[in-house]
Parts: sequence; structure tokens; C-alpha cells
Amino acid sequence: MNTFDESILHFLNGFAQRSSVFDEFVVLVCMNNFLKGALIFTIVWYLWFQNEGNKEKREYLLVGVSASFAGLVVAKMLTFAIHRARPLNVSQLELHIPYGMHAVAWEG
Repeated sequence: MNTFDESILHFLNGFAQRSSVFDEFVVLVCMNNFLKGALIFTIVWYLWFQNEGNKEKREYLLVGVSASFAGLVVAKMLTFAIHRARPLNVSQLELHIPYGMHAVAWEG
């Protein structure tokens, strides 16, 4: 892991184990695919019906959604091509596991 990634990781990990309510909320949002999908779907839905009469803005929205799916496919292919251990599995980083998350969930 390079120093840039490590500095960001340690900054974000500095918020872990400070508040059990905050940690459990973050874990809930990260682990719940429905909440993550509902947020994106709500934004796309709002933008679609906000521009009801404007066909050009709807086309831009469709291109953006299509490009995001293409980016997702490329990112998934890169994760299979480049193997790197998850940061919580690297003991040298000495990261704090947030309340509500179990280390077993990250093994493998």
C-alpha cells in the first residue's frame, strides 16, 4: 500500500471506536445494499422527473447511468486482475475495527 492510500485510511480510521452509535450507523449503511441502492435510485428518479419536458437532460442522465455501469464493470475486472489484501486483514496497519463490525466478516 502506498503512503497516500495509507494516510487516507488512517485518517478515516481515526473516527472508528469513538462513538458506538456512529460506528453502528456507518456499518449499517456500508453493509446494507438496499440503503445504498435506494439513495442512488432516489437521485436518478428525482432528476428524471424534474426534467419531464426536457428530453436532452434525460439523455444526459441515461448516458451518465450507462457510463457508471460501464465503470463498475471495469472496476470489477480490475479487482480480479490486481489482487491486494483488504486493509482490515493487514495487521501491520494496526487499524481499529468499528463497533458493530466483526473481523470475521473481512476474512477471506
